[in-house]
Amino acid sequence: GREMARLLARQHRKLQGNVWLHVVRREFLIASGIRQLEGLSIGEDLLWSMQVFLHAAKVVATSIHAYRYITRPGSAMASYSAWTLAELYRCMREEYLVLEKIDAPGDDDLRRFFSSMAIDILIWWTFHPNYQRRLAKGIRWKTCADFTTLEANRRMIRDLARSASPLKRLGVWLILASGRLGTWWLCDLYFRAFFGATTMRARRSAARRALARA
Repeated sequence: GREMARLLARQHRKLQGNVWLHVVRREFLIASGIRQLEGLSIGEDLLWSMQVFLHAAKVVATSIHAYRYITRPGSAMASYSAWTLAELYRCMREEYLVLEKIDAPGDDDLRRFFSSMAIDILIWWTFHPNYQRRLAKGIRWKTCADFTTLEANRRMIRDLARSASPLKRLGVWLILASGRLGTWWLCDLYFRAFFGATTMRARRSAARRALARA
């Protein structure tokens, strides 16, 4: 499991944490004691999958399409609200607690990999343009400020951001500063440009892959 996570990290890919993507032996879950966190309504599958990959001695991947995912209108993931954002921030905090237990020699790369995934929760769900349009600015900013102005959360965010790219670290610094200052317009502008550049890079990469297959 850890080797699979390292492979994903080397390929600059993310762990798909959806529970429905994995088939896990019952005996393994019983022996490892891994359970979904009760009371966490969003992000619990990512937290669970993260622990499975850290404990599993063997992981096998297949290209078989054995599942079809349907997004239901009105579901927790489809309904983006202040509650959704607060639950995602809670998931981020729980992931950090799991990361604190990764202390084996040679596991620094795993900490960096999963830390980057955790910090993306804060950046992606709060400031991606798709979500900026779905929640009133005042509500989104207040929810983020309520989370980022708590000193324990600020320490956690700074710790997680050490594994992020320089551009993400700058974005995190802006988030923490904006929470203290109570003004968020610069964050919105920064991440609009950040995600715009990310989209352009993804499109160029897709075009290069298409040409290589041709």
